[in-house]
Amino acid sequence: MKKTNTRASSMGKSALFASLVIAGVSTASTVQAKTINVEAGPLFSKFFADIRCKRAAQKVRGQWTGRYTLKPGSLDGHCQIVVPDPVVKIIAPPKPAPRQGQLIKVNAQQLWNQQHANQRCPQIAKEKGGRWTGKWSAKTAQVPSFCQIEIKPRKAVQPVRPTYKTIKVQAGKIWNQPHANKRCLQLAQQNKGTWTKRWSSVGERSTCEIKVLVKPVVKPIPPRVVAIKPVVKPSRQDRNTVREVSAGGIWDATQANRKCPLIAQQTNGTWTGKWRKVGANNAAVCEVRYQPLRKVQAAQAAPAPVHHVPSKSTREVDSGYIWDANQANSKCPLYAAQNNGTWTGKWRKVSTNNRAVCEVEFGTAQQLPVVTAAPTTYVNFTAPAPVPTRNTREVDSGYIWDANQANTKCPLYAAQNNGTWTGKWRKVSTDNRAVCEVRF
Repeated sequence: MKKTNTRASSMGKSALFASLVIAGVSTASTVQAKTINVEAGPLFSKFFADIRCKRAAQKVRGQWTGRYTLKPGSLDGHCQIVVPDPVVKIIAPPKPAPRQGQLIKVNAQQLWNQQHANQRCPQIAKEKGGRWTGKWSAKTAQVPSFCQIEIKPRKAVQPVRPTYKTIKVQAGKIWNQPHANKRCLQLAQQNKGTWTKRWSSVGERSTCEIKVLVKPVVKPIPPRVVAIKPVVKPSRQDRNTVREVSAGGIWDATQANRKCPLIAQQTNGTWTGKWRKVGANNAAVCEVRYQPLRKVQAAQAAPAPVHHVPSKSTREVDSGYIWDANQANSKCPLYAAQNNGTWTGKWRKVSTNNRAVCEVEFGTAQQLPVVTAAPTTYVNFTAPAPVPTRNTREVDSGYIWDANQANTKCPLYAAQNNGTWTGKWRKVSTDNRAVCEVRF
């Protein structure tokens, strides 16, 4: 019997040893770590190493082993830190999914087709304060048409910040409850608050719990800078420059647009575009603006511009089209010679289409050689020009379209040149440019 117990005890010990070995192996397999050296900056002493190495261990999520080494010839050192292997990655928490709106079906009575739904459903969604999802249903015998509307979720209501806070105020030594009722009420009034009926004592010191209002933080509003424009009062002479003038009967705006400008022109003013009826029979007045008196006086005091008036011995002769001074120097002597005169060197444009006149002096005409006119002045149109007689000459007469216009214009050009029209004219270019034959 003793042998049997010995064998059983030895077998129990071996089984216990095996279980401990297996537990140790499993524990060793589950716990995995590695030792790394982390730079910690200058380590002046063990005190600095204790601070810096613990900070470095926190950054890498490890534990300092208490050992550190210094670089040769430097105070910078490394801390020996044990970190889990593999290193646990920090996973950021997932972002909350956007709140989805509520889908509802709204009765739309009857929707005939897609086009009708595209028009009706957005209107219903706007009335409900939502958005149409694009889905709708056709009407049946039992069910009307519906539009699917998405109602946006309401924003989460932010928690209201408390308008008060609780503070503990030193109250010296409070002996009992009646003393606290008197002392704490005094401190509450001094701090502009309310006593919560609580107080405490620690040794020789006591405190009262007081509830006081929290002043909201008010951001200062920057002052608004407004540029103040100086008010310029019109002078007494500038006042009353607008006056209403009686215009008789005016029925409507069309008649006012026609009548008021004429009345303003007759009174040396300008119509402002305003008018109104003032009495029976459509009696009306027009608002007319006049120049200030000082401007009128200044205009009257200013000397009138002096315009060149040709003398009795000079006359301006039509010279066709002249674009610039170079062309004037070429054409004006020709026209002066045709009119038995001398060009004075002056010319001017008389219209916006470069129509010009040259000033010609008569009585001192010089015998100039006959110069053939430029092709732009004389152009053979249908037949060669007849040779004029000794006392007749062809004068440029501008544009003539037919005989009726020639009967009107040629006598005028003949009179301007101190001659008489012979009744003959002809076109000299394809653009109806013509000349009239004048007898001198």
